[in-house]
Amino acid sequence: MKRFSNILVALWVTVFLLIVGMKSEVGAQCPAGFTPKTINMNVGGCIYAVDICVKCSPLGLGASEVYINGGITLIPPCTSTLPFSAVVDYINSQIKNPSYMFDVLCPFKPQAPPCDGPNQPIIVKYRSYLCWKAEVISYFGQNTLYFSTCSDDFCEEIYSVCVDGSGAYQRTFMGTNPSSPVTPSCLLEGYQIEFPEPTIDSVGTTTPCYIYHTRCNQ
Repeated sequence: MKRFSNILVALWVTVFLLIVGMKSEVGAQCPAGFTPKTINMNVGGCIYAVDICVKCSPLGLGASEVYINGGITLIPPCTSTLPFSAVVDYINSQIKNPSYMFDVLCPFKPQAPPCDGPNQPIIVKYRSYLCWKAEVISYFGQNTLYFSTCSDDFCEEIYSVCVDGSGAYQRTFMGTNPSSPVTPSCLLEGYQIEFPEPTIDSVGTTTPCYIYHTRCNQ
């Protein structure tokens, strides 16, 4: 009997790991040189699990980069009252904060040079994707919304970062990539989308792609 119980436990653990692995694979495919991470963030009283890709430049040789890698899961049973754009705006505002980037996301702390010194500031790039969709998924037995990107259209904001006399990070906007305005391949605005209620009958329901506005596509 004990051996049978051990087999059942092992089987359950295997199934659990497979489920987690399948979800992680969707949002963790980062380019070479980037590290996949999942961060939990409280936005408007709801917790979101956010898949990101991070590249840290420890010596400031080359740019440090971070972006949401097409995976934002609303952790049930919370139901958000915020529009999607407000959720992503808040998440981006946090990961664009140099203190969060260098002190939380990077396993080692890149040393930003003094703003009044001879060394060049650190370059940091933040990428935002322009087209998103929402899908109802089953998340550990509860139904919720999973937001993901649905095109390769993006806007990359470029900043320089240095440290002032008080030791605080100073961030200066340098431009965008692409530098000219972008017309995303998706056509609908977020307010035109009817987001499905996350019920057992709606699992698998997906919205059309809709626009997320950035500096490149105001």
